[in-house]
Amino acid sequence: MKKHLQTILSLLCIMALVFGTFTALAEGNVSKVIVVKWSDGDNYDQIRPTEIKATLAGQDVYLNEKNGWAGEVSVPAGTDPSGWSYETPAGYTANLDAGDISELSLTHPLLADIPFTGKIIEWDDDDNAGKIRPESVQLVLLADGETYGEPLTVNKATSWACTWKDLPQRRPNSTTPIAYSVRPLQVPEGYTYSVSNDGREVTFTLQTAELSINVEVSGYPEGTDLSALTLTVDGP
Repeated sequence: MKKHLQTILSLLCIMALVFGTFTALAEGNVSKVIVVKWSDGDNYDQIRPTEIKATLAGQDVYLNEKNGWAGEVSVPAGTDPSGWSYETPAGYTANLDAGDISELSLTHPLLADIPFTGKIIEWDDDDNAGKIRPESVQLVLLADGETYGEPLTVNKATSWACTWKDLPQRRPNSTTPIAYSVRPLQVPEGYTYSVSNDGREVTFTLQTAELSINVEVSGYPEGTDLSALTLTVDGP
């Protein structure tokens, strides 16, 4: 919710700043806007600064959460927007996409948002011989053995695979990578399951057992050849 509110605030601030452009043009200057885009897992490590100072053509602007990390300066026409200067916060890398509305991307490099794909690689059930294979299964993502995020549904249409996106690579203020793995939310009736060593692939195996049947045939004359008689068992 906080992230969405911040996005809305940024958009409102940008609209207000662009509106100010017309005033600047009337005065013979041009308006240049700069907006900060954070890529740090919503301040995952709690090291994001409270304010950033940016300068263009000697004009300073202070960017913070209150103004949606957006600011405007009025500068002489012809001012190159790639001339914005700023101090890159400790622990971040910076990239400026310059224009009338310049976007300053600040990335916390130790937090690489990664995808993780889980997949049912095999139904070991003799091509659904028991006729009980489910149409879909929900897979749960585990982070260091603990449930993380929401389950995702896989089925034939998804090639029995799913991907969780934008996952933190590590815990806050730690350099140890998180070990991700998947497991089924519920095991389909009549099956057992196993997970590959890398935690990404699930195999469901149909439970089977030996079946011993004693058959007594009646109603045939003594000596009838019953070698062509067949017995069919249908079921799991």
